[in-house]
Amino acid sequence: MKYLYRYRLLLVIYGLALFAAYYEYGFLDHPAATVSGLAQPPASAEVLIEMYPDSLMAQCLRADQEMYFKYDLEESKRLLENALKENRYKGDESYYYNYAAILTLLKEDASKVDEAVADWRRHDLTPDEKLDPRAVYKDRELPAALDQEIIRCVAMTRDGRVIVFAQQNNLLHFIDLTSSHRLHYPVKAHRTVISALAMAANDTQVVSASLDGDLAVWSLRTGERIHQLLGHENAVYDLAVFPDGIRCASVDRNSKVRIWDLQKGELVHELTAASRPLSAVAVSGDGTWLATAGWSGRIRVWSLSDLSEKPRHLDGHRGVVNRLVFTPDSRMLVSCSRDKTARVWDVKTGKSQFVLRGHGAPISSLAVSPNGKSVATASEDRTVKIWSIAQGKIQHTLTDKRDPQPMHAVLFTPDGQAIISNGGVGELRFITP
Repeated sequence: MKYLYRYRLLLVIYGLALFAAYYEYGFLDHPAATVSGLAQPPASAEVLIEMYPDSLMAQCLRADQEMYFKYDLEESKRLLENALKENRYKGDESYYYNYAAILTLLKEDASKVDEAVADWRRHDLTPDEKLDPRAVYKDRELPAALDQEIIRCVAMTRDGRVIVFAQQNNLLHFIDLTSSHRLHYPVKAHRTVISALAMAANDTQVVSASLDGDLAVWSLRTGERIHQLLGHENAVYDLAVFPDGIRCASVDRNSKVRIWDLQKGELVHELTAASRPLSAVAVSGDGTWLATAGWSGRIRVWSLSDLSEKPRHLDGHRGVVNRLVFTPDSRMLVSCSRDKTARVWDVKTGKSQFVLRGHGAPISSLAVSPNGKSVATASEDRTVKIWSIAQGKIQHTLTDKRDPQPMHAVLFTPDGQAIISNGGVGELRFITP
C-alpha cells in the first residue's frame, strides 16, 4: 500500500491518459489516420491543466484547446512558441508537428515553416513523411471542409409539409414530405458551400447563405432565385429571418452583421459586432433582440430598437459558438459550441441558467421544440441529445444505429419529432425518442 500512496500522483496521470486514449479510440473511425494538428485534445487535458497550470505541458494542452475549440491559431502559436522555445519541451513530440502545422495554416514565411518541420523530424524518431504539414495543410484553413455529401443546413415550413436542405456540394433540395417527392430538381445555389438556410415570407420563400459571401432568396413554389444579396466580403456563416418574414440578419468571417430587406433585395443596416469571425446569429420571436456569437465564444445581445446601444455580453463558452436559438417566448436564448456544451441563458439578466454537458465532441447544431420545453443538440460524437429546458437535464440520447455518423443538423417537426441529418450519407433520417 505504501507504494500505491507514494506513486498516487503518477497513477492518476497515467489513468487519465489511458482513459483519454480509450475515449479517442472509440470516437474515431481510423485513429491511425488522424492528423495530430486537428485532433481533439485528450479528455484528460482539463484536469492536467488544473493540476499543473504553469507547466510547459499545460501550455501545449492549452494550445491544443485554442486551435481545436476556438480556431485561434495566433494564440495557439504563441503558447507553443513559449513551450517549445530552445527545445525545452520533451513530453510529446507531436507538439513540434502541431507548431509546424499552425505555421503552415497561417501561411508564415517558408523558411520558418521549414525550420519547424526540421524540429519535428529531430524530435519524432519515426516521422511519417506522408504527414509533412507543408503538404497536408497547404491551401487549407479552419474550419476544415466537410465531405460533399454531408447535409449541414435544414429548414422546414411551420406546417411540416416542406423541407429544404443543402449538401456541401452547393446543391439545394426541396422536398414535399407529404409525398416524399421533390418539388424541384436540386438547385446549384452558390459557387461554394451553402452555410445556412431559413424560411421567409410566410414560408413561401427560403433564404440561403454561402461561404462565397453572398445570400440568395428562393421561391419555394418554383425553386427560382428571386434576389441575390451581395455585400459581405468574406464567408457568411449564419443567417436569421426576422419574425416579419421580410428581413434577415447575416454574419460573416469579417465580424460583420448585415440586415437585409428580402422583398427589395437591399441592405438595411451594417455593424461590426466582434474582433474575431462571427459564426451564429438569432432574432427573437417578438422582434426585440438580435443575438450574435463567434469564434471567441462570447455572445452579444443587441436591442433591435436601437442597434447603436452597447450590447449585453454573455460569457461562458470556451469555443466557437455554432448556433443560437431563442425560445418561442423570447425569454431564453440557447447556444451550442465546439467546447462540447450547450447553454441556456436568461435574456434579460444575461445569466446562464444551465450548462448542458454530456456530449463527447463539439456540438454542431441545435433546435428548440415548438412548445419551448425541449432543446435538441447534434454533435460530432454521432448522437443527438434531447434536453429539458426547464431542468437542464438529458431526456433522451438518439443515434442512427444503422450507420452512426457525426451529426451536423437537427430540427423539430411541428409535433416534436426530431429530424436528424446523418452526416456522410447525403440523406435525412427521422429518429424518434
